[in-house]
Amino acid sequence: MGIMGSAAATTAGATFLASQSAAAFAVQNSGRAEIDKLYEERTALAARSRELHAQYVAADASLPWWARAGHEYLRGDGTWTGGIVGWPAIDDDHKPAHYIVQLLKRPSPYTIRRDFERDLRFFGEKQRPEIRAKYRRRMRELVARLRCQREEERKAGLPELEAQIDAISDRIFDLNDRIENLDVSAADMPQKVAAVHMITQYRHFLARQPIGDIAVLMVLRPMLTGLIREHADFAAKDWEAPICSMPFYSS
Repeated sequence: MGIMGSAAATTAGATFLASQSAAAFAVQNSGRAEIDKLYEERTALAARSRELHAQYVAADASLPWWARAGHEYLRGDGTWTGGIVGWPAIDDDHKPAHYIVQLLKRPSPYTIRRDFERDLRFFGEKQRPEIRAKYRRRMRELVARLRCQREEERKAGLPELEAQIDAISDRIFDLNDRIENLDVSAADMPQKVAAVHMITQYRHFLARQPIGDIAVLMVLRPMLTGLIREHADFAAKDWEAPICSMPFYSS
């Protein structure tokens, strides 16, 4: 091969290497760009989810006391006890005569059925007609209270807020899944790891606890860019703040 041939081969080789480097760079940028795009959309939705959650809490607090969730039983001294349930309460002034006696004020279909079976065992089959009549009356009253409760919830806008929250939650879950399963280059792996680490904090059942494993973000920060870097900086600076105060937290 002559000098001209060698020069041509060298030029072709350099051109090939340059094209390969450009292609690799494009793939790398594409991976990071996709992470950033998904993360930015998720961040906007997370902020909206927190707004809707606050609106929902306020709307729920505006309901009449009997339509809100509360304890099942009322004691004779006026204090409430038992588990917190969502069934509407019986709104009357009746309470036990003795302070240690408990009265069921938020009955459910299950507790009404339980009382029916208990009374039947205690009083026997001879009293079945009366016991059954009481059971049916209590169920009708519960249905009436549920209708009133739903109407109060409708007036407060709770069903509409729930629908919006559910739609945003579904989209956030989809974005989380796409980010977690996105194929990226080694160079973009820190960007993905940081994003995944932050978005999975919503799974922490103690939303008012500090973010977990802040050291992960501390190590990755120098390699991060864009909004993900901003959020990592925020978390690193206020690492003792509760997770629910972080910009990537979704309600």
